Amino acid sequence: MNILVVDDEKNIRRVMEIIITEMGFTFTGAEDPEKAMEVLEKSPVDILVLDIKMPKMDGISFLKIVQSQYPEIPVIMLSGHGTVSGAVESMKIGAADFIEKNGDEEQIRSVLRKTAEMIRWRKSADEGDFLFRDSKMIRLVKKADSLSGKKINLLLTGENGVGKEVIAHYIHRKTMGKGAPFIPVNCGALPEGLFESEMFGFEKGAFTGADTKKKGKIRAAEGGTLFLDEIGDLSPKSQISLLRVLQENQVTPLGSVTPLSVDFNLITATNKDLTMMVMNRKFREDLYFRVAVMELDIPPLRERREDIMPLAVHFLHQVCTKYGLGKKGIHPDLEKFMLHYTWPGNVRELKNFVERLAVLSEGETLYYKETDLKNARMDLNSLLDKNEKEILSRVIRMTGGDREKMSRLLNIPVKEVKERLQRHEL
Repeated sequence: MNILVVDDEKNIRRVMEIIITEMGFTFTGAEDPEKAMEVLEKSPVDILVLDIKMPKMDGISFLKIVQSQYPEIPVIMLSGHGTVSGAVESMKIGAADFIEKNGDEEQIRSVLRKTAEMIRWRKSADEGDFLFRDSKMIRLVKKADSLSGKKINLLLTGENGVGKEVIAHYIHRKTMGKGAPFIPVNCGALPEGLFESEMFGFEKGAFTGADTKKKGKIRAAEGGTLFLDEIGDLSPKSQISLLRVLQENQVTPLGSVTPLSVDFNLITATNKDLTMMVMNRKFREDLYFRVAVMELDIPPLRERREDIMPLAVHFLHQVCTKYGLGKKGIHPDLEKFMLHYTWPGNVRELKNFVERLAVLSEGETLYYKETDLKNARMDLNSLLDKNEKEILSRVIRMTGGDREKMSRLLNIPVKEVKERLQRHEL
């Protein structure tokens, strides 16, 4: 693991070099941001340790550049006498942690060790949107890591948009391996009448329209993970059908009389309080105990604010790369807004918000506009105003004119996309 230390004081760099090499890491030093940028362009860097007060460019300004161009690198700020307020400000805009120059050696080691652990977790996650720095998420990932190699029925709880499927993917890879199948099922979108045919599969001729046999979701998950999202939306009849499978480890396709053994890992998720549903007789108690052998509650984004800016910068880098928008940054006023907004739609809302701002902004910086950002759930009407035709033309170029992609990107129905295009003769 390569740690780059940027400080204009040679003796500070020397002290950091001793500590870093003793910990078994690789040390690289730079006396100013210009030299540091040369290192970043030529060599892989895992952690950046950055002095707040430097003569050519202050550390907070360079932090913003690094976040824009290298969002995956965690930055630890070096705080000297009189720069504590700067360290606090840097944490608010996305620094991973800070070290006091006059602090003891153990404090320095502890911060470096914690940041290195976070990187190892992120690398093991291998999931683009699975970024975390907040202590609540670190504790959650530690619990998830304890499941490695174990097949335990797991229930994930949390509000819509917190990333339950992302966490499920992570646990799947830790438990079953990357090559094993991961079969997601949205229980809320599965009508009661189709539950058994979709989940159990069917034989040819089992019912009208069954022209070929179908394996079913459960058998497709053989040797892997079945992920049942929104399990609290299952009808009473579907709950009984699922319970029988979990009790017997067998499934009988429709049109067959021969039960087939099944072996899969089960992860379920819900945004509802299943214990309350059990008390109100809306969810079977015996099924609850089957699916919730272990439970992980994913905190909402408003309760893990340290994750907001790293995620925002990551999503911005992602959308700019995807659509060839060049490099864009986030204005400090917009950062302030994002850090104080409650994000009722959680990570999903943050991602959509950043993507739409990036697509609709013309310059290299995303700005805070109070008239546009009365809330973060923007629609096209509140953003386009007089520039509608120009923005629609830009989105057409980015998506190749695909109406479905335009609809998702602009967060409006396909029908409305067509109407607006016709209005401007595009």
